[in-house]
Amino acid sequence: MKAKGAEFVLDISSHQLADLIAMEPLLIKPNDDELLDIFGIKVSGGDDESVKRAMAELHAKGAKNVLLTLGGDGAYFSNGEHIWFANRTFEVKVLSTVCAGDSSLAAFLSVWHDAPERVEDALRLSMATGANVVECPGLGDFAKVDEYKKNIEVRQVC
Repeated sequence: MKAKGAEFVLDISSHQLADLIAMEPLLIKPNDDELLDIFGIKVSGGDDESVKRAMAELHAKGAKNVLLTLGGDGAYFSNGEHIWFANRTFEVKVLSTVCAGDSSLAAFLSVWHDAPERVEDALRLSMATGANVVECPGLGDFAKVDEYKKNIEVRQVC
């Protein structure tokens, strides 16, 4: 894939991620549990120092960009130069977390892939989409995404 110039994104929860990261994926999207299980790296939401170390290690292994999701505790994004943290300022009633990570990743990529300078917008949409999905049966109706985007705080960590 690399020789052909193909870009790819990895969102897998298996230990194969530890091997595939060396192929320099455009982006990987582990959650905090997968990060610990696959790489032995422990992070917690709001602990920027542990996240900085984790991101540096993932980039050193080959990931070009990392979207690290922490469930209700927010998400971090790193492009190898800078790290951002996003978190919602509202509560949601969780009905199901099925497809929340997939939906969040798709929302993030829909903004960021063609406009990587719009990281903050991508994170807001990602977090808002994930929040809407977890509070709805099935995939949700995305009715609250625009409202939720207004209540996602994003800050640049470094």
